[in-house]
Amino acid sequence: MLFCEGGVQSCDFRILKKLLKLTCHVVASGSTRGLRKRIDLARRIYNTESVYAIRDRDFPEKWTGVSQEVLDWITPDHLGVLKQWGWIWARREIENYLIDPIIVQKSLEVHVCQKNFDIGFFNLDDYMFAVNSARDSIMIYQAARIALTQAGKPYYLHTNWGKTRGKYNYRFPQKRDMLSCEQEIKKLFQNRDQQIITINEILEKFHQIFEEECSLGKPRYNDYLYAFSGKDILWAMEEWFSKTKFQNNTTFQKIILTGIENSREDITAWCNEWISLSQKIKNS
Repeated sequence: MLFCEGGVQSCDFRILKKLLKLTCHVVASGSTRGLRKRIDLARRIYNTESVYAIRDRDFPEKWTGVSQEVLDWITPDHLGVLKQWGWIWARREIENYLIDPIIVQKSLEVHVCQKNFDIGFFNLDDYMFAVNSARDSIMIYQAARIALTQAGKPYYLHTNWGKTRGKYNYRFPQKRDMLSCEQEIKKLFQNRDQQIITINEILEKFHQIFEEECSLGKPRYNDYLYAFSGKDILWAMEEWFSKTKFQNNTTFQKIILTGIENSREDITAWCNEWISLSQKIKNS
């Protein structure tokens, strides 16, 4: 049994159900909060250790570069005993796979073969230019989100802001320049009940992360398909989508997901991390 984030219509569940249909039972578990407790309970109910979860990597405090394999999720239980709860995607979140150029191409080829969607307009170079432009438009914002993530431990702190968008009311700002990010960090931080560091310290951390990790040529910038938020990239591409037959990023995701689900190929081969997860599931 493998728990995943989101509901039965989520990207996580739909991709994993296709990917692992012959190897395990995938269960949509909603939020990651309390996930270890749900795993522990299921292990006791079914009297087996073969219950795991796969979760997003989120924004790691230290960026260790690109991995072609899923990462082991091993932490102590309530008694302090180290246990493996499952695995962590090497990318920030599941949407990072939906923008991957190889997966996009493979998915669209399915639509060509099945004549479900006309992709005659699609040009990979144009698409990658749009993705790279989105990266550049959010690099400051990503540094702000990473700084807030680090400041929010061990207490929860919102790391995104802006107008709510789409079906799931995702917050994404129109303005993502340095001054706007500084102002929003101050607002979020001032509303926090428990403060371990000062506003000046978090702003200093924000600037440091941007200069050392998220700006042009720096590690997270270079590895943006892994390190930056896939959701943020998709929303930053909204104007480009509107000028194509994709119309918007919601439709784009639907098309890519449908291509993945309808493929007659073994989609495991589309991505090294998918191969890695499949092998680890089989060996568990």
